[in-house]
Amino acid sequence: LMISMFSKAVVSTQSTGEQSTNIGFYVKGNEQVECAVEFEYVKQMGESITTFGYCVDLPKGLSKFRGSIDTDWSVAGVLEKRFEAFPFAFTLSGLLNHKKNQAKFGIGFTIG
Repeated sequence: LMISMFSKAVVSTQSTGEQSTNIGFYVKGNEQVECAVEFEYVKQMGESITTFGYCVDLPKGLSKFRGSIDTDWSVAGVLEKRFEAFPFAFTLSGLLNHKKNQAKFGIGFTIG
């Protein structure tokens, strides 16, 4: 495992011998935006996948949106809405995998 930290970015690599390799890059654009890219290769299965993810924090609206897309044709997103007067958050989430023709959606409440 190797981690290199810069002022607003982090690069990490991990290898388990010749079996798998994982490379990640994370950058914080400003106080509201974060992005990351991850590459993973598993030699045993002969598969690799690259994922791009992001997080946008909307402080005035007390909301946060996270999303990701990968090379396996999966698209995911989570919208979290916090309420100033109440100690809980409302969450909507969704996952679409175009390759497998699957869709999953969820609704949740987080207390605390």
